Amino acid sequence: MKYTTAPLNDPAALTFLDAVDVTLNSNTFFFRVWPEKGGSNHADTLQHFVGSAAFDECMYRCDLLRGWTNYQIIDWASSDQPRIERIKGSFTKPGVSLSLSGLPPDEFVERLIWMLTTQHQSPYSNSMPEKHALKIIGRLLSCLFVPPPATKAESLLSALSASFDHRASLARLVPPTTAVYAIQPDFLLSTGYFDPDVEEPPPLAYFDGGEADTCTAIFYRDHFALLLTNGSP
Repeated sequence: MKYTTAPLNDPAALTFLDAVDVTLNSNTFFFRVWPEKGGSNHADTLQHFVGSAAFDECMYRCDLLRGWTNYQIIDWASSDQPRIERIKGSFTKPGVSLSLSGLPPDEFVERLIWMLTTQHQSPYSNSMPEKHALKIIGRLLSCLFVPPPATKAESLLSALSASFDHRASLARLVPPTTAVYAIQPDFLLSTGYFDPDVEEPPPLAYFDGGEADTCTAIFYRDHFALLLTNGSP
């Protein structure tokens, strides 16, 4: 199957990603995927995608666009334009099967709030007040689900939705046709940060093996989005 992919680079999404990076000490990735052929079985769609070259491409692109460059070597010595060489391999464990759990809108919102407010045990973490977190999440959900306003009335509605500061109000921003899943974060290579037996992590490791590892899939209309977090002290 072929895929069209794009990292989320809307200002609202980038604000959310930067905030999660700080709270969880994470390298947070978020991208959209349009499968060439849509299917009703979301588990099969995700299973096929994470084992494809398109998934690896998304990881490389997010790593570069977000400025982490953990998975590529940048050589500035050869010319004025840097030469970028990707570390070859796959991010996904071979033969892994995904484990999914459905999230209703209120639990999805709670998951996003946790990412911004948890007291993660890291010297670099900086959880934010819930009121601030709700505003950031409200703008993120509007970016994901509210189309660009075409009329003055729609523009007013969009502004109101972006200013919601209550959990229930945020959950109502998630359309009823949306399907959200929490994916068990064990399908990608791990740094082994919390495993004393791991001496040298694989070069394309993403998850750390701690509580900050998450993967969230959001199916909406003709596409889905994947939100990935990691993090360690």
